[in-house]
Amino acid sequence: MYRTGIITDEVSQNIEFAAKFAKDYNLDALEIRSVDSKNPFDLSMNDYRMIKNIASDNGLQICAISSPLFKCRIDDIDLIKNHFEKLKHCIEAAYILECKIIRGFTFFRDNKNPNQLIQATDIFQKIIPIIEDSDCEIVLESEPSVTTHNIATLIQFLDRVNNQKVMALFDPGNEAADNPNNPPFPDGYFQIKKYLRHVHLKDIKKTENSYDPVPLGDGDVDYMGLLNQLKKDNYSGYVVVETHYRVKERLDESILIKPQGNDFSEGGYEASKIYLERLRDVYHWQS
Repeated sequence: MYRTGIITDEVSQNIEFAAKFAKDYNLDALEIRSVDSKNPFDLSMNDYRMIKNIASDNGLQICAISSPLFKCRIDDIDLIKNHFEKLKHCIEAAYILECKIIRGFTFFRDNKNPNQLIQATDIFQKIIPIIEDSDCEIVLESEPSVTTHNIATLIQFLDRVNNQKVMALFDPGNEAADNPNNPPFPDGYFQIKKYLRHVHLKDIKKTENSYDPVPLGDGDVDYMGLLNQLKKDNYSGYVVVETHYRVKERLDESILIKPQGNDFSEGGYEASKIYLERLRDVYHWQS
């Protein structure tokens, strides 16, 4: 049976508030993306010790470090070098947090560069020595803004990297936003299953001009089917709420691409409450 969690900044920048919220909904874990407006690259080891203590005090694990690894341009050589060093920082943090998963990306998508997927996989081969001596693994997700913009390209990428330390994060909402002809469930799930290490829950609805985050169950993803299949398959990883939905006003696209800080977290508590109550009362996700 999978374990449940929430990304803390989908609730608040205040880690104590987010941890209490997770405890109140009987979740198993927290995922760290930004705390006090600092992302995992900028959080200090003392910050991580504080986060771990607060999680433990609330009976929670830390299931993942949701880092911005390689969410940058592939031609920004200096920044890429910096990300190599920041990956080492996250591995050290993972040891403190007692977690094994570090989320990453495959560089911002450039449709004018037909060789970008190959270039990206070549860069990833260079980080294997950094990660392979640790207990950590990097999980990558398909997202419309990056090279692996849908599940098909993510599988191409992972096939080419061909290393057990680089695996997949399945975000059905991202697939719905990029490739409406490939239903996230069942099609997307069974395609990515062999690489699956982590799951994010967000629902997306196609509108006339865009794809908008919506309350779970109001969008284009069959979450009832997915959650039941995860149980049937004895998936033992984490299923983590990442709404991106806000009750009063849709978040600006620039914030959704680089979520961090108070502007992102504003309204997240109310949205996450809606998600968790539906997951509990309609989807019975914890039973």
